[in-house]
Amino acid sequence: MCSSDLTVVMPTLNSAGHIERSLRSLLDQVCHQFELLIVDGGSADATRLIVAQLLSDSSLAYRIIEDPGSGIYGAINYGIREARGDWIYVMGSDDMLLGPNVFASMVPVLRETDSRVLVVHGDVWIEDPGYRYGQPWDLPRFLERNISHQSAFYRHSSICRIKS
Repeated sequence: MCSSDLTVVMPTLNSAGHIERSLRSLLDQVCHQFELLIVDGGSADATRLIVAQLLSDSSLAYRIIEDPGSGIYGAINYGIREARGDWIYVMGSDDMLLGPNVFASMVPVLRETDSRVLVVHGDVWIEDPGYRYGQPWDLPRFLERNISHQSAFYRHSSICRIKS
């Protein structure tokens, strides 16, 4: 079962060379009931054209938002402010989901997550040089290493108060 309570925020800037792979990994998802926000920082290449061509005939709910000169974090923050989902997933325009069941697997977990939990994370496959980054986190490990944004789902209510 899928949910429309998930928003994927994808910041872009001159991403024509790699965004197709990222978008195809979203299109390949079994669960298409999520909102996709493409926040473009003023691309001078074919980024917006590629997005429109790939997504126009799909069942994905998406918006392309232009926010020139915002930078990656400004674009992410803009996307968070515009998001409608209860959960936010930030996906780089050069990232991809590892398989077609990522969101179908995560949505039940997110639905059942206690309201006091603000972030749910999993593991990430680092393509080059090829290893898994993740496994269980405890406080010492968290203090020494970071949680990869590619593995984190953030409760929208915990981050939606961002000011620009």
